[in-house]
Amino acid sequence: MPKGKTYLKDQEETKSVPLEDTIPNKKVIIRENLSKEEETKLIETLANNKDVFAWSAFDLIGFSKDIIQHSLDINPKTMPRTQRQENVRR
Repeated sequence: MPKGKTYLKDQEETKSVPLEDTIPNKKVIIRENLSKEEETKLIETLANNKDVFAWSAFDLIGFSKDIIQHSLDINPKTMPRTQRQENVRR
């Protein structure tokens, strides 16, 4: 499968497209089988509205970190233990 393309079972083929040539790591995933005109219009619309996307947690200004951060309720005094691996036979 070509790099940058994804195929998931029972879903359409997609591809990853950068919104700006100057910032290649800010990409969106779009359908592979759009016409050239549809793809151009979609990318143009997304690029014109890229300020509404949160590319990282730091972009979520005004949101509590409790909404986006997962934490485990673990007693810090408890020592970690390694469990034996379960022998699964098929």
